[in-house]
Amino acid sequence: MTEKSKILIVDDKVENLVAFKKILEDVDAEVITKTNGNDALKTLLNYSFALIILDVMMPEMDGYELAELIRGQRETNATPLIFLTAMDSTEKRIFRGYQAGAVDYIFKPVDDYIFINKVSVFISLDQQKKELERSNRDLEVFAEIASHDIKAPLRKIQNIGDFLKEDFQNVLSPKGIEYVNKIQNLAHRLSNLTDSLMEYSRITKGSQYFEPIDLKEIILKVLDNLELQIKETNGQIKVGDLPTIKGEPYLLIQLFQNLIGNALKYHRKNEPPVININSDSTEDGHCKICVKDNGIGFKEDYAKEIFKPFKRLVNKSEYEGDGIGLATCLKIAEYHRGNITCTSQLGEGSAFTVTFPKD
Repeated sequence: MTEKSKILIVDDKVENLVAFKKILEDVDAEVITKTNGNDALKTLLNYSFALIILDVMMPEMDGYELAELIRGQRETNATPLIFLTAMDSTEKRIFRGYQAGAVDYIFKPVDDYIFINKVSVFISLDQQKKELERSNRDLEVFAEIASHDIKAPLRKIQNIGDFLKEDFQNVLSPKGIEYVNKIQNLAHRLSNLTDSLMEYSRITKGSQYFEPIDLKEIILKVLDNLELQIKETNGQIKVGDLPTIKGEPYLLIQLFQNLIGNALKYHRKNEPPVININSDSTEDGHCKICVKDNGIGFKEDYAKEIFKPFKRLVNKSEYEGDGIGLATCLKIAEYHRGNITCTSQLGEGSAFTVTFPKD
């Protein structure tokens, strides 16, 4: 059963609060009332609200000041706010309310019908949100169980393959051993695909509590993770000046590890990969990070197609991969309110550009 939504009403006049609770008694929500801003802020530490209704004119801390404090907190900055104000309020006063984060106004004297209907809209939205969160949790549990149930037999297949090769090495022909190796490789690829799909599905479940991240440090961690691959390909990584952005470190490492790892993987035969990582800014101040390589490239017509899940432009027998990496990159970029694009030319390399917002 979905948890009942909560509404917080803040007004310094007790008689108004009593009247509002009376008006909303048939609304399927729990109404909590407070007479001042400090008590309201304490209440916000303990509960999550579908809607906060604030009286504009209150002593000590008025509605605008309280709204700005609410908007300044990560836990409450997305909670809808409605201001209560006199019918004759000036446009300047109303505009200030919208600047403070209000989504609507209710004018005094309050019309019961308008009041109930406006509140009901936000209750309905909150219930839909709670139901979606519940469904997502159910899907997450299902995915975890399915992943475990798939990977367990895959591990057994790989182990049985090892036993076959060890215990029956004098019985199996070279062709038989080749078949066992193929079975193990397929099991390994399916296990990796399962991991990739789980990582892809988890991206939307982050808190989006972004912190300042030095992208140079992120790239250095990625290069450390890819040290073996860099040595095996004799790759050169040239890193220019990179900015600090707001984001989640783990996801940014995953993003650039996919891009740099691909650049190392899809290099031209007999030519070591050379990868340049630089930054630039757009006219509106957004940050652009470009990862450019001298690899095999691809036809420009496929520049958008490659970000779709399972889309591959090369033969699996030549280059390993599950077709999820670039789709994951796009999802991470969008999660950070950004985007990723690509330009390429067959046989002459590719350039992937990730754009992040300026704040």
